[in-house]
Amino acid sequence: MKRILIPTDFSEHSIYALKVAATIARKTESEIYLLHLLDIPGQYGDAIKQDAEIPEIMFFIKKVQERFDEMQKADYLKDISVTVAIHFQKAYEGISQFCKKEDIDLIVMGSHGTNGFREAYVGSNTEKVVRLSEIPVLVIKKDYDVFDIKNIVFASDFSKEALNSLKRIKSFADIFDAHLHLLMINTPGNFKTTIEIDNSMTNFIQSSPIKLNNYSLHS
Repeated sequence: MKRILIPTDFSEHSIYALKVAATIARKTESEIYLLHLLDIPGQYGDAIKQDAEIPEIMFFIKKVQERFDEMQKADYLKDISVTVAIHFQKAYEGISQFCKKEDIDLIVMGSHGTNGFREAYVGSNTEKVVRLSEIPVLVIKKDYDVFDIKNIVFASDFSKEALNSLKRIKSFADIFDAHLHLLMINTPGNFKTTIEIDNSMTNFIQSSPIKLNNYSLHS
């Protein structure tokens, strides 16, 4: 892990995400990328594409840069490489394109929850990124004095398709020396006996090229 993206709207929850990202960046010697997305009204679209200096847009850019400058003064970012960017795009599209362009390894996002219009709007963007992102997404909902993960649940059907996800979650668990709880959920539509589940999970682990040592099985 070398590049961590934090999409920010400068809310307290995005600051929570930045603080967690800083902890991870220190442990992995990663760079941090701060991205603010401006969804500009359609009438300004052509002017932006032509790099025209529109007073209203320039005002917003100046204010965003001031917020970035203030954020980078935080003690928890000391000695961490931070790159800032302002893009004129909708949330999901902007985040997705930025990740591909900058070869991002992890997205850390703050979530406001779902109380009220603004929170529902921000929450829906976060959910969309989580559901559709091709790279891992860590969602932070509160402030942490110390961010230290001890236990991680990996819920899966333990098919071959799960290997890539397991590889990524193990890499993350290794950063914090966290215990992995491997969990298979039994459902009425795909019911298995306890013995079948245990055998399925055990065979998956034994045949996997990913070597696990700090884990337990649950069903």
